[in-house]
Amino acid sequence: AVLEKGSSVGEGLRAQLKEIDQEIASTQERGEDPSPLWRKRRNLVQGALHRISNEIVETASRYDAAIAFEDLENLSGLESARMTRRQFSRLMEHVQYKAEEKALWAEVEVPPQGTSTTCPECGHSEQQNRGGRGHPTLDRDDFQCQRCGHEGHSDLNAARVIGIRALWQINGGKAKTGCETLTEYAKHLSQNRTNQTGAQRPSSAA
Repeated sequence: AVLEKGSSVGEGLRAQLKEIDQEIASTQERGEDPSPLWRKRRNLVQGALHRISNEIVETASRYDAAIAFEDLENLSGLESARMTRRQFSRLMEHVQYKAEEKALWAEVEVPPQGTSTTCPECGHSEQQNRGGRGHPTLDRDDFQCQRCGHEGHSDLNAARVIGIRALWQINGGKAKTGCETLTEYAKHLSQNRTNQTGAQRPSSAA
């Protein structure tokens, strides 16, 4: 839900940080001390991480949902324009202590490999599912499964895959879910959601 509506601190924060970075560069070129600007930048990031973590915990609390993160400790290539490894670690720490107070923290380690290229509907995974990186038709924020045709926002899809993998562990994996693989489990969850949606629709008038 947070991803769909857009974070209240996303674009605005990036614009502010870009402006401060430009000021820092100019200050250094003039041979002046940039320390006050660095403090301002750190405070902006820290405040944003607190607000984002509050949004995540409040959303989970409304739906009585568990919160799980990817295990990115040993994953390379996290550094991006969106979030550094250090910022991600801080965000996770903020969310964890707030979620544990509400018994919403899932004690699972979710494997990160392929979360951005895996379809949450059918479980199919390939690089061409995700846009960007020279993709011929899709932008960076686009996701389109090359097998079932499911489309969505790439970050939202990745979050759903993380959720599926977390549920797989929470619910006992192959031994207790009756699904042989995570791909089969993803299809199972998708079919259950389709059945529930169909059951909630009012019957058409005669």
